[in-house]
Amino acid sequence: MYKEYEVLTLGAELKKLLEKKSEPLMQKYGLRKIELDILAYLASGHYGDTAKDIMGQKHISKAHVSKSIDNLKALGFIRLHEDREDHRFNHIFLMEKSDAVIKDFLKVHEECWHVLLHGISEEERIFLDQICGRMQQNITEELRKL
Repeated sequence: MYKEYEVLTLGAELKKLLEKKSEPLMQKYGLRKIELDILAYLASGHYGDTAKDIMGQKHISKAHVSKSIDNLKALGFIRLHEDREDHRFNHIFLMEKSDAVIKDFLKVHEECWHVLLHGISEEERIFLDQICGRMQQNITEELRKL
């Protein structure tokens, strides 16, 4: 059984692996890791399309998100469209130019997923998914209390 420290470092090690495997993409497309993350986030289409949504879901500071959005816009990967009801918000839309970046970045994620789960059976994966889901639920419930 993992000790608390080992569980915490597992996430950090996975992040390090993703960053190392993403380096060629960052060089190829002239992007930073955070910008790749934002493009993948937007491509998922599940969590919202504003800078505020990105900050909340990805836990990234307003300054980093703002700078990254400016860079992505300047490079032609995204466009912004002002919200009709609340002009303080801009919705972020992916441009066709971002398709290749996202496709390559998702391949990197898939490679890392295969590394992470190598040698783990389907039954163990299902059990792991249940455990992680419960752990996430426990954290969410505790944070609501605070």
